[in-house]
Amino acid sequence: MAARSLSYSLLPKRIEGLKRSASLLPNNIAIQRDTNREPVGYAVAHRSELVIVRWGQDGSCKQSIVEPFVRSDEIDSLTFITGMKWCLLEGVDPVLVVTSFAGFVVLNFDATSRLFQYRLTHKDTLGVSSCARGISCYSNNIFVGTSEGYILVFTVTLNEGVEFRQQLGEEGEPPVSCIGTCDDGRVATGNENGDIVIWKDTCRLKTQERIATFNGESRGCCTSISWWRDLVAAGFANGQVSIYSPDRGQRLIDVNAHSKWINGIDIAPKTGLILSYSEDSTFSVWKLSGNSKQPKISLVYNCLVENTLLTGGVFYDGATSF
Repeated sequence: MAARSLSYSLLPKRIEGLKRSASLLPNNIAIQRDTNREPVGYAVAHRSELVIVRWGQDGSCKQSIVEPFVRSDEIDSLTFITGMKWCLLEGVDPVLVVTSFAGFVVLNFDATSRLFQYRLTHKDTLGVSSCARGISCYSNNIFVGTSEGYILVFTVTLNEGVEFRQQLGEEGEPPVSCIGTCDDGRVATGNENGDIVIWKDTCRLKTQERIATFNGESRGCCTSISWWRDLVAAGFANGQVSIYSPDRGQRLIDVNAHSKWINGIDIAPKTGLILSYSEDSTFSVWKLSGNSKQPKISLVYNCLVENTLLTGGVFYDGATSF
């Protein structure tokens, strides 16, 4: 596929070097948006810390270092961050959810106070560490995946309380690696085997119900998952980006996007552009077009960033800028 030229900008404000390096994590960047969905900053994880950068109206950047987890009674490695996401919720203030090997925490919008902490039980006798990984939200609910194959659903209340709602999944399933939610409440989850499961609107149902399950077929871990209209896009450890139709229960498109592990993808909901980035030091922009029955994908832009490991990328304006 021939690449076309693309006009793009990396961030709307002046960029400064981060106070910490970025950990090698899939999807290691989170955009902070206000209640009007305007970007006001971003966060990058470094071991047990978050580097939070906020943009001033004068174009300046202010950085702060936040430790979401209390390390006084923990092994340091248990508090290593595995993911973070600002969740815009209905009827309540936005919250920041951060996952780790210890569990996960819910922080307020400015990450200045801890609203809730959930601790995982570790399988020390088996020599296997538990971890929380994969974050998404819908309505006033947040979804967090675990290494035991479960998806934990919590509700954020008006008084900034967090209450457990339900648990999705069954015992013995592969570890959850990523979660994405659709505007109609459907949930897509990916796991370390490369399988993808589509769930019905779990916020309204008291019982779990799977719409479709797609087998990973030895493509390795599903590292990132995102919705565009009625389609699901996913990136994999073997360098492929795949497009699925949950309604039809089919995998419609496979693209050999990268030569190494894909560290993440992001879809611009306004334009259907897909950003993929990989351990092969390249990032690519793809255009998803057509309808849910006959989607098409084309390469728009590709860039090699020499001697650089790309760990995070996102369309901050929901359209063309990343």
